[in-house]
Amino acid sequence: MRENSISLLDANEESTDFGFSGTPSNLHPHVDGPQPGQLTAINDHSIPANGARSYTIMAVPGAIPAVKEAFIRFEVQGGEAWVSIIDNGINASGPTDTWFKTSELTDFSYGHDGSAPELFLTVVNPSLTTSINVSFEVGVRDIVASQLEITSPVVDYDYNQRVINVKGNIPHEVIDRVENVVITQPNVSGARNVASITGDEFTGKAVISFGNNSISIVGLDENGQEVTLPVTVPFAGVKHPNPTSVNALVKSNMVYVLSWDTNSTDIDLYVSDPQNRTIWYGNRSIAGVGRQDVDDVNGFGPEVTTFFYDGNASEGNYEVNVNYYSGSPDTYYTVDVLLNEGNSPETVGYRYVAENPLTSASHGQG
Repeated sequence: MRENSISLLDANEESTDFGFSGTPSNLHPHVDGPQPGQLTAINDHSIPANGARSYTIMAVPGAIPAVKEAFIRFEVQGGEAWVSIIDNGINASGPTDTWFKTSELTDFSYGHDGSAPELFLTVVNPSLTTSINVSFEVGVRDIVASQLEITSPVVDYDYNQRVINVKGNIPHEVIDRVENVVITQPNVSGARNVASITGDEFTGKAVISFGNNSISIVGLDENGQEVTLPVTVPFAGVKHPNPTSVNALVKSNMVYVLSWDTNSTDIDLYVSDPQNRTIWYGNRSIAGVGRQDVDDVNGFGPEVTTFFYDGNASEGNYEVNVNYYSGSPDTYYTVDVLLNEGNSPETVGYRYVAENPLTSASHGQG
Protein backbone atom coordinates (compact mmCIF):
# COMPACT_ATOMS: atom_id res chain seq x y z
CA MET A 1 0.00 0.00 0.00
CA ARG A 2 1.02 3.60 -0.53
CA GLU A 3 -0.72 6.88 0.02
CA ASN A 4 -4.01 7.06 -1.91
CA SER A 5 -3.65 3.69 -3.62
CA ILE A 6 -3.31 -0.05 -3.19
CA SER A 7 -1.23 -2.16 -5.58
CA LEU A 8 -1.46 -5.89 -6.29
CA LEU A 9 2.02 -7.18 -5.56
CA ASP A 10 1.81 -10.88 -6.39
CA ALA A 11 3.64 -11.79 -9.59
CA ASN A 12 0.67 -13.79 -10.91
CA GLU A 13 -1.73 -10.82 -10.71
CA GLU A 14 -2.29 -7.89 -13.01
CA SER A 15 -0.40 -4.71 -12.12
CA THR A 16 -3.53 -2.74 -11.23
CA ASP A 17 -3.71 0.21 -8.84
CA PHE A 18 -6.86 0.84 -6.81
CA GLY A 19 -7.22 4.54 -6.08
CA PHE A 20 -9.01 5.78 -2.96
CA SER A 21 -12.17 7.89 -3.36
CA GLY A 22 -13.38 10.34 -0.73
CA THR A 23 -11.77 10.96 2.63
CA PRO A 24 -11.60 8.46 5.53
CA SER A 25 -14.68 8.51 7.76
CA ASN A 26 -14.83 8.00 11.52
CA LEU A 27 -17.70 5.76 12.64
CA HIS A 28 -18.90 5.40 16.22
CA PRO A 29 -20.62 2.09 17.09
CA HIS A 30 -23.78 2.66 19.09
CA VAL A 31 -23.59 0.77 22.37
CA ASP A 32 -27.34 0.41 22.86
CA GLY A 33 -28.10 -1.50 19.63
CA PRO A 34 -29.55 -3.21 17.88
CA GLN A 35 -32.74 -1.19 18.25
CA PRO A 36 -33.98 0.25 14.91
CA GLY A 37 -32.49 3.64 14.17
CA GLN A 38 -29.75 3.37 16.81
CA LEU A 39 -27.06 1.77 14.68
CA THR A 40 -24.51 3.83 12.82
CA ALA A 41 -25.46 3.16 9.19
CA ILE A 42 -23.45 4.04 6.08
CA ASN A 43 -25.81 3.73 3.13
CA ASP A 44 -25.13 3.67 -0.61
CA HIS A 45 -21.52 4.76 -0.58
CA SER A 46 -20.61 4.43 -4.23
CA ILE A 47 -17.16 3.03 -4.96
CA PRO A 48 -16.07 3.49 -8.58
CA ALA A 49 -14.53 0.76 -10.68
CA ASN A 50 -10.97 0.13 -9.57
CA GLY A 51 -11.59 2.21 -6.45
CA ALA A 52 -11.50 1.97 -2.66
CA ARG A 53 -12.77 3.72 0.48
CA SER A 54 -11.44 3.67 4.04
CA TYR A 55 -13.11 4.02 7.43
CA THR A 56 -12.05 4.13 11.06
CA ILE A 57 -14.39 2.23 13.37
CA MET A 58 -13.92 3.99 16.69
CA ALA A 59 -13.41 2.02 19.90
CA VAL A 60 -16.52 1.19 21.91
CA PRO A 61 -16.29 3.15 25.18
CA GLY A 62 -16.19 1.09 28.34
CA ALA A 63 -16.58 -2.66 28.74
CA ILE A 64 -18.92 -4.78 26.61
CA PRO A 65 -21.09 -7.12 28.72
CA ALA A 66 -20.39 -10.82 28.38
CA VAL A 67 -23.68 -11.39 26.56
CA LYS A 68 -22.97 -8.76 23.88
CA GLU A 69 -20.60 -8.30 20.95
CA ALA A 70 -19.58 -5.55 18.54
CA PHE A 71 -20.32 -6.21 14.87
CA ILE A 72 -19.97 -4.91 11.32
CA ARG A 73 -22.52 -5.98 8.68
CA PHE A 74 -21.98 -5.47 4.93
CA GLU A 75 -24.30 -5.25 1.94
CA VAL A 76 -23.03 -4.69 -1.60
CA GLN A 77 -25.08 -3.97 -4.72
CA GLY A 78 -23.75 -4.27 -8.25
CA GLY A 79 -21.00 -6.80 -7.56
CA GLU A 80 -18.79 -7.78 -4.65
CA ALA A 81 -16.15 -6.01 -2.57
CA TRP A 82 -12.89 -6.95 -0.93
CA VAL A 83 -12.71 -5.87 2.71
CA SER A 84 -9.71 -5.48 4.99
CA ILE A 85 -10.21 -5.18 8.74
CA ILE A 86 -7.12 -4.28 10.73
CA ASP A 87 -7.48 -4.30 14.51
CA ASN A 88 -5.49 -3.25 17.53
CA GLY A 89 -4.78 -6.55 19.26
CA ILE A 90 -8.43 -7.53 19.46
CA ASN A 91 -9.39 -11.07 20.52
CA ALA A 92 -12.15 -11.95 18.05
CA SER A 93 -13.73 -15.35 17.43
CA GLY A 94 -12.88 -15.19 13.74
CA PRO A 95 -9.80 -14.17 11.73
CA THR A 96 -8.62 -10.57 11.97
CA ASP A 97 -5.99 -8.53 10.14
CA THR A 98 -7.23 -10.17 6.98
CA TRP A 99 -8.91 -9.71 3.61
CA PHE A 100 -12.19 -11.36 2.68
CA LYS A 101 -14.84 -11.09 -0.04
CA THR A 102 -18.36 -9.90 0.75
CA SER A 103 -19.74 -12.79 -1.34
CA GLU A 104 -18.26 -15.10 1.31
CA LEU A 105 -18.68 -13.07 4.53
CA THR A 106 -21.26 -10.36 5.25
CA ASP A 107 -21.29 -10.26 9.06
CA PHE A 108 -18.11 -9.68 11.11
CA SER A 109 -18.32 -9.82 14.93
CA TYR A 110 -15.63 -8.90 17.46
CA GLY A 111 -15.12 -7.66 21.01
CA HIS A 112 -16.09 -10.92 22.71
CA ASP A 113 -13.48 -10.40 25.42
CA GLY A 114 -15.34 -7.41 26.86
CA SER A 115 -13.75 -4.61 24.84
CA ALA A 116 -13.84 -3.47 21.24
CA PRO A 117 -10.83 -1.31 20.27
CA GLU A 118 -10.48 0.82 17.17
CA LEU A 119 -10.58 -0.86 13.76
CA PHE A 120 -9.34 0.37 10.40
CA LEU A 121 -11.56 -0.74 7.52
CA THR A 122 -10.75 -0.67 3.79
CA VAL A 123 -13.34 -1.57 1.13
CA VAL A 124 -12.08 -2.21 -2.42
CA ASN A 125 -14.07 -2.60 -5.64
CA PRO A 126 -12.15 -5.25 -7.64
CA SER A 127 -14.10 -4.65 -10.87
CA LEU A 128 -12.21 -2.76 -13.52
CA THR A 129 -15.40 -1.68 -15.30
CA THR A 130 -18.37 -1.38 -12.91
CA SER A 131 -19.04 0.73 -9.81
CA ILE A 132 -20.65 -0.78 -6.69
CA ASN A 133 -22.72 0.57 -3.82
CA VAL A 134 -21.66 -0.44 -0.32
CA SER A 135 -23.80 -0.23 2.82
CA PHE A 136 -22.80 -1.39 6.26
CA GLU A 137 -23.78 -1.03 9.90
CA VAL A 138 -21.65 -1.01 13.02
CA GLY A 139 -22.93 -1.44 16.55
CA VAL A 140 -23.23 -3.61 19.65
CA ARG A 141 -25.81 -6.39 19.88
CA ASP A 142 -26.76 -9.44 21.88
CA ILE A 143 -24.54 -12.39 20.94
CA VAL A 144 -26.28 -14.71 18.49
CA ALA A 145 -24.63 -18.11 18.39
CA SER A 146 -27.12 -20.32 16.57
CA GLN A 147 -27.06 -20.89 12.80
CA LEU A 148 -29.76 -22.20 10.51
CA GLU A 149 -29.10 -25.69 9.15
CA ILE A 150 -29.10 -25.52 5.35
CA THR A 151 -29.96 -28.71 3.44
CA SER A 152 -30.32 -27.09 -0.01
CA PRO A 153 -28.43 -25.70 -1.86
CA VAL A 154 -25.33 -27.76 -1.13
CA VAL A 155 -21.94 -26.07 -0.75
CA ASP A 156 -19.86 -26.08 -3.96
CA TYR A 157 -22.47 -27.98 -6.04
CA ASP A 158 -23.38 -27.02 -9.62
CA TYR A 159 -26.95 -25.87 -10.35
CA ASN A 160 -28.43 -25.37 -13.82
CA GLN A 161 -31.83 -23.81 -13.04
CA ARG A 162 -32.56 -20.10 -12.86
CA VAL A 163 -34.56 -20.44 -9.63
CA ILE A 164 -33.45 -23.06 -7.10
CA ASN A 165 -35.04 -24.32 -3.90
CA VAL A 166 -33.68 -23.28 -0.52
CA LYS A 167 -34.46 -25.58 2.40
CA GLY A 168 -33.32 -26.06 5.95
CA ASN A 169 -34.11 -26.31 9.63
CA ILE A 170 -34.32 -23.84 12.51
CA PRO A 171 -32.41 -24.80 15.71
CA HIS A 172 -34.73 -25.77 18.56
CA GLU A 173 -33.20 -23.20 20.93
CA VAL A 174 -34.45 -20.29 18.76
CA ILE A 175 -37.52 -21.80 17.08
CA ASP A 176 -39.88 -19.67 19.18
CA ARG A 177 -38.04 -16.45 18.28
CA VAL A 178 -37.61 -16.85 14.51
CA GLU A 179 -40.43 -15.02 12.74
CA ASN A 180 -38.90 -14.84 9.25
CA VAL A 181 -36.10 -16.54 7.34
CA VAL A 182 -34.58 -14.17 4.77
CA ILE A 183 -32.52 -15.31 1.76
CA THR A 184 -30.13 -12.71 0.28
CA GLN A 185 -28.63 -13.17 -3.18
CA PRO A 186 -25.57 -10.92 -3.71
CA ASN A 187 -25.18 -12.19 -7.28
CA VAL A 188 -28.59 -10.72 -8.17
CA SER A 189 -28.10 -7.14 -6.93
CA GLY A 190 -28.66 -8.25 -3.35
CA ALA A 191 -32.22 -9.47 -4.05
CA ARG A 192 -34.00 -10.82 -0.96
CA ASN A 193 -36.62 -13.54 -0.66
CA VAL A 194 -38.60 -14.59 2.39
CA ALA A 195 -38.96 -18.32 3.10
CA SER A 196 -42.09 -20.06 4.40
CA ILE A 197 -41.83 -21.67 7.85
CA THR A 198 -43.60 -24.88 8.90
CA GLY A 199 -42.65 -26.11 12.36
CA ASP A 200 -38.86 -26.11 12.47
CA GLU A 201 -38.47 -26.31 8.67
CA PHE A 202 -38.23 -23.47 6.15
CA THR A 203 -38.55 -23.52 2.37
CA GLY A 204 -37.84 -20.72 -0.06
CA LYS A 205 -36.32 -19.91 -3.43
CA ALA A 206 -33.24 -18.13 -4.74
CA VAL A 207 -32.41 -16.73 -8.16
CA ILE A 208 -28.93 -17.54 -9.47
CA SER A 209 -26.71 -16.38 -12.31
CA PHE A 210 -23.91 -17.85 -14.39
CA GLY A 211 -20.61 -18.60 -12.64
CA ASN A 212 -19.84 -18.33 -8.94
CA ASN A 213 -22.86 -17.74 -6.72
CA SER A 214 -23.63 -17.54 -3.04
CA ILE A 215 -26.65 -16.95 -0.86
CA SER A 216 -26.81 -15.72 2.72
CA ILE A 217 -29.60 -16.99 5.00
CA VAL A 218 -30.56 -15.60 8.43
CA GLY A 219 -33.41 -15.91 10.93
CA LEU A 220 -35.10 -12.71 12.11
CA ASP A 221 -37.45 -11.97 15.01
CA GLU A 222 -40.73 -10.04 14.79
CA ASN A 223 -38.82 -6.75 14.94
CA GLY A 224 -36.52 -7.68 12.07
CA GLN A 225 -33.52 -8.27 14.35
CA GLU A 226 -31.19 -11.21 13.77
CA VAL A 227 -31.87 -14.25 15.93
CA THR A 228 -29.29 -16.44 14.18
CA LEU A 229 -25.90 -15.80 12.64
CA PRO A 230 -26.03 -15.47 8.83
CA VAL A 231 -25.00 -18.61 6.93
CA THR A 232 -23.35 -18.18 3.52
CA VAL A 233 -23.55 -21.04 0.99
CA PRO A 234 -21.29 -20.81 -2.11
CA PHE A 235 -22.11 -22.80 -5.27
CA ALA A 236 -21.89 -22.51 -9.07
CA GLY A 237 -24.42 -21.74 -11.78
CA VAL A 238 -23.82 -23.74 -14.99
CA LYS A 239 -25.54 -23.93 -18.37
CA HIS A 240 -28.62 -26.16 -18.53
CA PRO A 241 -28.30 -29.10 -21.01
CA ASN A 242 -31.72 -28.20 -22.44
CA PRO A 243 -31.71 -24.39 -22.69
CA THR A 244 -35.26 -24.25 -24.09
CA SER A 245 -36.82 -25.84 -21.01
CA VAL A 246 -38.65 -23.67 -18.48
CA ASN A 247 -36.43 -22.34 -15.69
CA ALA A 248 -33.24 -23.40 -17.48
CA LEU A 249 -30.14 -21.34 -16.64
CA VAL A 250 -28.87 -19.75 -19.86
CA LYS A 251 -26.79 -16.74 -20.82
CA SER A 252 -28.96 -13.65 -21.03
CA ASN A 253 -29.07 -10.04 -22.15
CA MET A 254 -31.53 -9.23 -19.37
CA VAL A 255 -32.98 -10.97 -16.30
CA TYR A 256 -35.87 -9.32 -14.40
CA VAL A 257 -36.57 -10.56 -10.85
CA LEU A 258 -39.72 -9.53 -8.93
CA SER A 259 -39.98 -10.14 -5.15
CA TRP A 260 -42.52 -8.86 -2.61
CA ASP A 261 -43.05 -8.75 1.15
CA THR A 262 -46.41 -10.47 1.84
CA ASN A 263 -47.38 -14.13 1.98
CA SER A 264 -50.41 -15.68 0.21
CA THR A 265 -50.22 -12.84 -2.32
CA ASP A 266 -50.02 -13.01 -6.13
CA ILE A 267 -48.09 -10.18 -7.80
CA ASP A 268 -47.43 -10.41 -11.55
CA LEU A 269 -44.54 -9.22 -13.70
CA TYR A 270 -45.07 -7.85 -17.22
CA VAL A 271 -42.07 -7.04 -19.43
CA SER A 272 -42.61 -5.46 -22.86
CA ASP A 273 -39.88 -5.15 -25.49
CA PRO A 274 -39.41 -2.27 -28.00
CA GLN A 275 -41.72 -4.10 -30.44
CA ASN A 276 -44.49 -4.04 -27.81
CA ARG A 277 -44.30 -7.81 -27.30
CA THR A 278 -45.11 -8.61 -23.67
CA ILE A 279 -44.03 -11.61 -21.59
CA TRP A 280 -46.42 -12.32 -18.70
CA TYR A 281 -48.22 -15.28 -17.11
CA GLY A 282 -50.77 -15.29 -19.98
CA ASN A 283 -48.00 -15.33 -22.61
CA ARG A 284 -45.06 -17.09 -21.00
CA SER A 285 -42.61 -16.89 -23.92
CA ILE A 286 -41.63 -15.21 -27.17
CA ALA A 287 -39.93 -17.84 -29.34
CA GLY A 288 -36.20 -17.23 -29.62
CA VAL A 289 -36.43 -14.01 -27.60
CA GLY A 290 -37.30 -14.65 -23.97
CA ARG A 291 -39.55 -16.36 -21.45
CA GLN A 292 -41.02 -16.19 -17.98
CA ASP A 293 -39.06 -18.76 -15.99
CA VAL A 294 -41.21 -18.68 -12.85
CA ASP A 295 -44.72 -17.40 -12.08
CA ASP A 296 -45.15 -17.31 -8.29
CA VAL A 297 -48.79 -17.15 -7.07
CA ASN A 298 -48.42 -17.82 -3.33
CA GLY A 299 -46.36 -14.96 -1.99
CA PHE A 300 -42.92 -13.41 -1.70
CA GLY A 301 -41.77 -14.49 -5.20
CA PRO A 302 -39.47 -14.61 -7.00
CA GLU A 303 -41.06 -14.15 -10.41
CA VAL A 304 -38.43 -14.18 -13.15
CA THR A 305 -38.36 -13.17 -16.85
CA THR A 306 -35.28 -13.77 -19.02
CA PHE A 307 -34.29 -12.39 -22.44
CA PHE A 308 -31.74 -14.63 -24.15
CA TYR A 309 -28.22 -13.52 -25.02
CA ASP A 310 -28.18 -15.81 -28.09
CA GLY A 311 -31.72 -14.89 -29.11
CA ASN A 312 -33.34 -12.04 -30.99
CA ALA A 313 -33.89 -9.49 -28.22
CA SER A 314 -34.46 -6.02 -29.71
CA GLU A 315 -32.35 -2.99 -28.92
CA GLY A 316 -34.19 -0.15 -27.24
CA ASN A 317 -36.27 0.58 -24.15
CA TYR A 318 -37.99 -2.19 -22.21
CA GLU A 319 -41.05 -1.45 -20.10
CA VAL A 320 -41.64 -3.24 -16.80
CA ASN A 321 -45.03 -3.30 -15.10
CA VAL A 322 -45.92 -4.87 -11.76
CA ASN A 323 -49.57 -5.75 -11.08
CA TYR A 324 -51.34 -6.79 -7.87
CA TYR A 325 -53.58 -9.79 -8.62
CA SER A 326 -54.80 -11.01 -5.23
CA GLY A 327 -53.89 -11.51 -1.58
CA SER A 328 -52.73 -9.13 1.14
CA PRO A 329 -53.07 -5.37 0.61
CA ASP A 330 -50.22 -2.91 1.13
CA THR A 331 -47.64 -5.10 -0.57
CA TYR A 332 -44.22 -3.59 -1.28
CA TYR A 333 -41.98 -5.08 -3.94
CA THR A 334 -38.53 -4.90 -5.52
CA VAL A 335 -37.43 -5.49 -9.11
CA ASP A 336 -33.82 -6.58 -9.62
CA VAL A 337 -32.28 -6.48 -13.10
CA LEU A 338 -29.19 -8.29 -14.41
CA LEU A 339 -27.65 -7.13 -17.70
CA ASN A 340 -25.04 -8.86 -19.88
CA GLU A 341 -24.99 -12.04 -17.84
CA GLY A 342 -22.14 -14.49 -18.37
CA ASN A 343 -20.32 -12.30 -20.89
CA SER A 344 -17.65 -9.64 -21.13
CA PRO A 345 -17.72 -6.90 -19.91
CA GLU A 346 -18.98 -8.01 -16.54
CA THR A 347 -22.58 -8.53 -15.49
CA VAL A 348 -24.24 -5.35 -14.24
CA GLY A 349 -27.02 -5.37 -11.63
CA TYR A 350 -29.67 -2.79 -10.73
CA ARG A 351 -32.36 -2.68 -8.03
CA TYR A 352 -35.67 -0.83 -8.05
CA VAL A 353 -37.55 -0.55 -4.75
CA ALA A 354 -41.24 0.40 -4.65
CA GLU A 355 -41.83 3.67 -2.82
CA ASN A 356 -45.60 3.07 -2.64
CA PRO A 357 -47.36 -0.26 -1.96
CA LEU A 358 -49.77 -2.13 -4.19
CA THR A 359 -53.11 -1.92 -2.41
CA SER A 360 -55.91 -3.60 -4.38
CA ALA A 361 -56.77 -5.94 -7.25
CA SER A 362 -55.69 -4.68 -10.67
CA HIS A 363 -53.51 -2.04 -9.00
CA GLY A 364 -50.36 -1.75 -11.08
CA GLN A 365 -47.17 0.29 -11.25
CA GLY A 366 -44.76 0.73 -14.15
